[in-house]
Amino acid sequence: MIDRPGATVEARPPQLLGSRAPHALPLFLAALAVVFLASVYPRIAQYEDWLESPERFFSRGVPVAGTDSYLFFRYAKEYERGQAPGDRDRLRNFPDGGERLPTPALSTAMVAISRWTGLDIYRAGLWITIVSSSLFVFPLGVYCFRLESPLSGIWGALVGSFGTNYYLRTAVHRVDTDGGNLFFLWLVSLLVLEVGLRSEQRRARLATAALAGLCLQAFCVWYAQPGFVAVFVGSLVVYLFARRTDTRTLLLLSAVVVLFADPSLLHRASLDLQEFLQRYVLARGNDPAALRGGLLFPSILGEIAELRRLPLLESLGQATGHPAVGVLGLVGFVLFALGRPIEAIPLLPLLALAVLGLVSAQRFLMYLGPFLGIGCGWLITSMLRGVWRRIGVLATLPPARSSSVALLVGVAPLAVLLPATTFFAIPQPTIPLELLASLQRMGDRLPAETAIVHTWGHGYLVTALTGAATFNDGFDPDPVVEQLVDRGLTDADPAVLHDLTSFIATLGRRGIDAAIERESSYPGLLRSAKGSEPPAEVRLFVLLTGEMVIRFGDLWQKGRWNFDTKSGSREGYDVRHCVPIRAGLRCSKPGKPDLSVDLEQGRVNARAPLARFVRVVAGRVVEERSYPHPGGIWMQLLESDAGEPHTLHILRPEVFESNFNQMYALARFDPERFRLVFDEFPVARLYQVLPALVPPATAKSR
Repeated sequence: MIDRPGATVEARPPQLLGSRAPHALPLFLAALAVVFLASVYPRIAQYEDWLESPERFFSRGVPVAGTDSYLFFRYAKEYERGQAPGDRDRLRNFPDGGERLPTPALSTAMVAISRWTGLDIYRAGLWITIVSSSLFVFPLGVYCFRLESPLSGIWGALVGSFGTNYYLRTAVHRVDTDGGNLFFLWLVSLLVLEVGLRSEQRRARLATAALAGLCLQAFCVWYAQPGFVAVFVGSLVVYLFARRTDTRTLLLLSAVVVLFADPSLLHRASLDLQEFLQRYVLARGNDPAALRGGLLFPSILGEIAELRRLPLLESLGQATGHPAVGVLGLVGFVLFALGRPIEAIPLLPLLALAVLGLVSAQRFLMYLGPFLGIGCGWLITSMLRGVWRRIGVLATLPPARSSSVALLVGVAPLAVLLPATTFFAIPQPTIPLELLASLQRMGDRLPAETAIVHTWGHGYLVTALTGAATFNDGFDPDPVVEQLVDRGLTDADPAVLHDLTSFIATLGRRGIDAAIERESSYPGLLRSAKGSEPPAEVRLFVLLTGEMVIRFGDLWQKGRWNFDTKSGSREGYDVRHCVPIRAGLRCSKPGKPDLSVDLEQGRVNARAPLARFVRVVAGRVVEERSYPHPGGIWMQLLESDAGEPHTLHILRPEVFESNFNQMYALARFDPERFRLVFDEFPVARLYQVLPALVPPATAKSR
C-alpha cells in the first residue's frame, strides 16, 4: 500500500496469486464457473451438431456411442421396464451367464433424468456425460485454492478437461463413468484435506469426515470399486499422522469415514485391490484367466488399446495435448508437491492412478492431466509473483482489478496450448452407424432364446440391439472362449467352426475347463469338441461383420496360437481402395504407394505376379481368375451397388480359405452346417448353426 508521497510500494500479490483476502473465494469460484462452462461448451456443441444431423449419428433414436455405453443403455432399458436384475445376466457369457451386479448408478440416473425431462434414456445419457465430465474442476480448483495456489487449480482444471486422453474418454458419445470418476476422486481428496485443515474445529472436522465417507460410498455406487475405500482411508491415516494428530482423534476420524462409507465395503476392498494389482501392476498385461489346465491361452488384454503403455513423451502429450507442456507440468507439480508435502498426501490415491498411466496402461492418463496442469499453473504463479514484486505500480490497482489482471496474464499461455489440445476437435465414434442399423433390423427378425457367436469387442452392442445372448463381451473378456471362437473362424474347415461354437454353447465354460483338464492338450480339446451339436433349446448364430476385417490380425493370432511356443503370428487383410482402369485396377491407400493391377497379364506394378483374383459384386462371387504364378499374390475385389471406389483385399491363401473370409466376403458355406439367415453385406452377415441332419461331411471344397 502507499502511505505518503515517496513511500516505498509493497507489491502484494493479488488474490488469484495466493492472497488470503476476504473476497478471494467468491472471485475464484466465479473463475471456476467460467472454466466449467469452457469445459462443457465443446461437448454441448458436439451434442447440438448431432441433433442437427440425426441421420448421421442416430438409428431409431439410438446413438453411435462407445462400445461400453451399450451395457449401460441396456441396463437402463431393463430398469425402466421394471425388470428385476436377478443373480445372473443371462445375456452375457452364454450359456453360463455373467455376474449381475446391481443396476449401475449411471443407468438409473439415465432413467431418472428421462422421467424428469421427457428425454429418452439415450439423450439423457449424453447429457450426463456432458455435465459429469466437467464437474471435477470445482473440487480440484478448491483444493489448490486451499493450498494458496488458485491459478494452479485453474490450469489443472483446463488442462485436465482438454488433455487428449481425457477428452476422448469423455466425449459426448462415450456414455460411461469416467467423467464422474474424476469428480468423485477429487471431491474425496478435498474432503480428506479439509479433515486435517480443520484441526481446531472438532464438529466441523467430524462432519467433514462423515461427508468424505458418504462421498466414498456414492463413488462405489457409481463405479463399483470398493478398493478405493481402503486406499482413501489409508491416505487419511497417513495424512493425520503426518499432521501429528493424536491417536484417539486419528482413530475416531478414520472410523467415522469407514462408518459412513459402509463398513461392508472394506471386506470387498481387499479382493478388489488384489485383482487390480494383479492386472495392472504385477501381471503387466497378462491375464491370469488365460492359464487353464497347463495350457496358456492368448490374452485378450493386449488388444485393448486403453491398456497399452505409451512411451513417456507420448504419454505426457496424451495427458496434456503437447509433450513439452507435459514435461513442464511434471517438473512444476514435483516442485508444487515438495513445497507442501503434507497437504499433498490426500492426493496419493489419485497420484497412484496417474503414475499407472505412465508405467502401465494409458487408460489412467486421464488422472495425470490435472496434475500436469497444476504444475504448469504453479510455474506461472511463481513467475507472476516475481513480476509483481518488481513492478510496484501493480500494487496501486484495486484488489479486484489486480486479480483480473493476474487471471488474464496467468491463463494467456493457454491460447498457445489450446490448438494442440482437443478443444477444437470433434471426436468421432468408432462404431459405424450402418452397423447399428443393421443390428436393429437383425434383432427384428431373430426369434426368442437366441445366442450369437461374435468377437468380444462388440458384445455389449450386439446384445443391446438384438436382444440375443453373446458368448463374450468387454466386461471381463474370456480368453479361452475367445480363442476357440477365433480358431473356428480362422480354420479352413467349416466343421471346426460348427463344432467349436456348438461345443461352447452346449457345455459352457465349466464344461470347457473340464475338457481341458481331461485332455491336457490343445489337440485333445479340439478332438473333444468334434461332432458337437448346437443346443436344441436355443437358436445359435454366427455373426460376421465388416469391422472384423480390420481386427482380423488379432483373430488370427489367437485362433492360430502355438501352445508350445506360447506365441502367435498375425495375418490379415491389406485393404486398398480401387478404381477400374484399362485391363485392371488403380489402387490407393493412405501412406502407401499406389498399385497398378494388370488383370490380363496377372501382374502388380508390372512386376509382382498374381496367383488368384476373385471379383465379388453385391456380395456374390461373379468372377474368378487363377494365374500360373505359384507363390504369387492373392486378391479379392469387393464391388458394391454404391459405385466406385471398390475395396480390394490383398491376403494370403490361408486367410482367403478361412471360414471367416469364405462366409463373410464370398458367401460360401457348408449348407449342411450353416444357413445364411440375414445378409446385409458388407456390413453384416448372420449364419444359423444347424444341427446335423446327415452324418458330418468333410470340408466343403472351395
